[in-house]
Amino acid sequence: MVTIPELCNASNASQRTLEYAFRERYGLTPKEYTLVYRLNNVRKQLRQAVPVKDQVSRIAQQHGFWHMGQFSASYRKLFAERPSDTLKQNYY
Repeated sequence: MVTIPELCNASNASQRTLEYAFRERYGLTPKEYTLVYRLNNVRKQLRQAVPVKDQVSRIAQQHGFWHMGQFSASYRKLFAERPSDTLKQNYY
């Protein structure tokens, strides 16, 4: 996972400049953009996974999510369903 300081360094821009550019282009801060990107990657994997015990947490951790309560809340806010519901949809 790329950090904001690494993005600043790679783009030779300050954090504020990077934030302005992201807001103009995507309507999100770099931090919000990376969160949405990671959540979408988790969702993709959940849709392809076979339901197994702790599958959601394992997939979430692969994408840098360590606090499952916060992950679930962010996931539900973005997709209007629980991660476990996405996983179960594959099975039925």
